[in-house]
Amino acid sequence: MRWLSAVFGIERVRVQLPILVSGPDQDWSEPEPDVAVTAVDSADEFEDRHPKGRELALVVEVADTTAKYDGTKKRDLYARAEVPEYWVLDISRGVLVVHRNPSGLKKWQLWRSKDAYP
Repeated sequence: MRWLSAVFGIERVRVQLPILVSGPDQDWSEPEPDVAVTAVDSADEFEDRHPKGRELALVVEVADTTAKYDGTKKRDLYARAEVPEYWVLDISRGVLVVHRNPSGLKKWQLWRSKDAYP
């Protein structure tokens, strides 16, 4: 958290606050990622509403027992919401999985710190 605040600025880092998703997902889901970083200074911009996926620079989920869900279902949800970068920090395996630049519904550029889920 301190590292993200130092890099992006504390005003852009949101902890466990809702984000808006798009399309049919918005009827049933309002995810609250562990950490989200807005693409712009959010102090005024998001005072009266939640940011949309494309208004974020980064979403991070810290997973222990939810790693598979975070790495599949949430990954796809965030891709459809146009989140540009999504990290899953799997603390039980000591793995960081980075998903970047989704295209289409589920296609991400993928980087893993070591082998994790497919």
